[in-house]
Amino acid sequence: MREFSYTFMVFFAFLGCSSKYGQHELEYMDGQRIPSDEVYVQFLIEQIDQHPKKAQNYIKLADIYTSENKNSEALDVLEKGKRALPNDIDVLVGLSNIYLQQKNIEPLSNLLNRIKNIDSNNVGFLKLSSGYALLQHDYANALFFANRAILINPYDDENLYLRGEAQLLHRDSVTALISFEEAMDLNNIYRNFSMAFDVAIALNDPEKAKNYLDEFVAKNPTKDPCYEWGTYYNNIGATDTSKMILLKCLEKNTNEPRINFELAKNYNRRSNSSDSAIYYIDKFIAGSKEPLAGYVLKAKILDKDKNYAEAIKVYDAALEIDSTFLPAQQGLKKLEGKVAYLRVVRRKASVRQETEALKPLKTKEID
Repeated sequence: MREFSYTFMVFFAFLGCSSKYGQHELEYMDGQRIPSDEVYVQFLIEQIDQHPKKAQNYIKLADIYTSENKNSEALDVLEKGKRALPNDIDVLVGLSNIYLQQKNIEPLSNLLNRIKNIDSNNVGFLKLSSGYALLQHDYANALFFANRAILINPYDDENLYLRGEAQLLHRDSVTALISFEEAMDLNNIYRNFSMAFDVAIALNDPEKAKNYLDEFVAKNPTKDPCYEWGTYYNNIGATDTSKMILLKCLEKNTNEPRINFELAKNYNRRSNSSDSAIYYIDKFIAGSKEPLAGYVLKAKILDKDKNYAEAIKVYDAALEIDSTFLPAQQGLKKLEGKVAYLRVVRRKASVRQETEALKPLKTKEID
């Protein structure tokens, strides 16, 4: 049970709270994006100038910018929309969503309070409030707002996804998996499938994870979940197949930190491959917004190589980021205990050698 608890906490830290909330951006998560050519963008800019009180022009333009990862431009557009339409919920929800993605707590909190005063039952507000609570590691409110959103619309997969995220925050992985399965049943998009897959892997159930993979591929034949395939084979011990898939996956997804994390795990399972494992885990740490699990894995790799001093430094670095991160606390405590024990063993061996050297010839010693 302890082993599962450690694995799950690393898994949760690795995932972080990176999902996207809010009613606009999610419409485009799986490639269904609105037209983004320069002519249409210029048209919307002109429409905003000519009709500053029409909310949808701000929202459409911001959605285009968001779909192109131009979050600064999207933020500027919606801030302009808020000045023109200070009580328009759609504009406020869209703006709140960007602040949530940026983890910009203060303006997000102010906007949510404003929306609450206008319409506390707005579904976008409920979703964003759940996401805000997740950022604050506030399980009770994250679950409360997700459940309120489900009551209003039980057929919105995002509401179920948020409930699952809240349950993960509470370490209730089994119940969270049910929520992600229900979200996947409603809408088998990558977000829902990927989370269900990851939880199944964390629960040491690769067979269930494989079922999710098969179902997702059957319903999304144009998608290539190469990370999940590599992870699946890694977890059933097919390390050569996993390595081949993950390396090819990395060529297509150079900015996906999770692939580096899984490659580090792959090399760590091989003999005489610590250098490669360290190489990939360093890439993960450098590229991830949630690097804590990477620090823990790096420390374990160094520990396995008996590089205890460096491993302790890595655990300390993780705890400087988050002093409450339990896997790092446990790993550091265990390693310090091991180092202390080895010092005692070495000291005893040294004393024995010194005693042997000082014994007179032809003497007997009763141990």
